[in-house]
Amino acid sequence: MHALHIILLQSDRDLEPDEVFTLASDAIESFQDEVFDWHAEGPGRWTQEYPAPISFRKSPDGFMSELRAIVERMKAERQGALEYLARQLGLEDDCTSETIGRALFGNVESLGEHALWSAIRYLQLMRGDYTPDSGFYDAIQGSASIPVPEQVANEPLGETEDLYLVPMDLHY
Repeated sequence: MHALHIILLQSDRDLEPDEVFTLASDAIESFQDEVFDWHAEGPGRWTQEYPAPISFRKSPDGFMSELRAIVERMKAERQGALEYLARQLGLEDDCTSETIGRALFGNVESLGEHALWSAIRYLQLMRGDYTPDSGFYDAIQGSASIPVPEQVANEPLGETEDLYLVPMDLHY
């Protein structure tokens, strides 16, 4: 299965798109066989939507817009994982996390493998682990979470530094 993942990078100089894709590839290489089994050198099937990495210096509004969209996709993925876990536990989709916690940890020995897998998936997303479901990796912080998008833009950049959001076509 192919998935679009966006990699956040920082460079000490302005880079050409092929250089940015190489840096992104290097940044996620240690996740091969854990998050993906292979990847395109760039956006692959998402080339129409993302023809090039998004540079903060060249397009601050576009960069921030994409970062906010990533946060919304991550929230939706977490919510979907939570609802899926609730269904695996035989609960309603809109139940509280307390109800899920009691159902999950109150009888963990009797849960099926799929329910346990669902719980692990949800907890990994909440913790910010880089997984196939994350869709995002912050190579600067080494995490798959963005607490506040504006914090990324408020980090001081030197005169030649830049931030990039790099689309990558990953297969898993």
